[in-house]
Amino acid sequence: MKYYDCPEKDLWEGRIDSLNDYNSFRWHQIIRKWDINNNIEIDNNMKKFGIVGFRCDEGVKRNKGRTGASNGPDHIRKELANLPVNFDRKTRIYDCGNFYCKGQKLLKAQKEMSSGIAKILGNNFFPIILGGGHETTFGHYLGIRKFLKNSEMLNKNLGIINFDAHFDLRPYKTRGNSGTMFSQIADESKKENMGFNYMCIGVQISGNTKSLF
Repeated sequence: MKYYDCPEKDLWEGRIDSLNDYNSFRWHQIIRKWDINNNIEIDNNMKKFGIVGFRCDEGVKRNKGRTGASNGPDHIRKELANLPVNFDRKTRIYDCGNFYCKGQKLLKAQKEMSSGIAKILGNNFFPIILGGGHETTFGHYLGIRKFLKNSEMLNKNLGIINFDAHFDLRPYKTRGNSGTMFSQIADESKKENMGFNYMCIGVQISGNTKSLF
């Protein structure tokens, strides 16, 4: 993949209370790596989670926001590394690396991430996406849709819950940004004859123009 970096083990470091007692382990001791350019085989009786980052500032930049979100995925990993393991041995957590935006090629990066997410879902993993700006959501949606297409389940309804002060339903002409992704998803849903089931929790009158209500 052109806009993809495989996972880095060095990000997962922290204190060690025990080398043998699973109940004393922290995330950095159980995290596994998966370069999603490669295939993977794992017992389907396991509960599998795939962490993937989207290193991107472009959408925020276009939206006249404060950049720096592209550093988010790796910083979040470093904070997760020291958390205690509070799940059972049948849970597997994989770091699946980062997708990133090169220059202004936001849509290409989103589409490439969508292929990675579709592959994660296709292997019965639950994807956890670390942003990045809120434009991460559009790539995430495209990945779910691609998975549903591949599984011949495109008629399934998707529900979207956004915890935010902003609707992020702003209009766009040709280029999306970190405030347009739900408008883009609504348009894509219409093209595929899918419902657009969207709920924004925490929306503020002071954070949105009247036209969005």
